[in-house]
Amino acid sequence: MTWAQLGRHEKPMVFANVNGFWDPMLELVRHMREQGFIHTAHRVQPMVVAEIDDIVPAILEKLETVRDLDGAEEVISRL
Repeated sequence: MTWAQLGRHEKPMVFANVNGFWDPMLELVRHMREQGFIHTAHRVQPMVVAEIDDIVPAILEKLETVRDLDGAEEVISRL
């Protein structure tokens, strides 16, 4: 998330929020955005996926929308 905020990458970030496990962390990120602590909040927008079976499809869908697809085939092949 830090690298995204610094503009070092635009790769998808995923929270596998099964049974709400990451809810406290997501609330903290929301709070930090609202308080201006994350000054480039538009870059720090992790995907939140509640079901394990939906993680890979969500990543693939996100990769289709990323402008810089260099290396995307390698990432997809690892999934």
